[in-house]
Amino acid sequence: MDMPGVRMTYKTLEGLGDEAVYNYSLNRCFWRVGEDYLFMLAFNLGLTEEEEKAAALKIGNEALKNFHKINKK
Repeated sequence: MDMPGVRMTYKTLEGLGDEAVYNYSLNRCFWRVGEDYLFMLAFNLGLTEEEEKAAALKIGNEALKNFHKINKK
């Protein structure tokens, strides 16, 4: 929900972490790794929905590569 209590829905985004969702109107993407880590990516670039999803996958997967290098749990 947003601050005034309006329910915001998210769509599934395949190919990022263990589970990922995005909301184009909020320009936000969230994904999780295991049960301990949650990541968020926010956009302010004026991209189309398809461009934003592609950017989220590219940026998110690069971030995960770096995350896995430093977090060898």
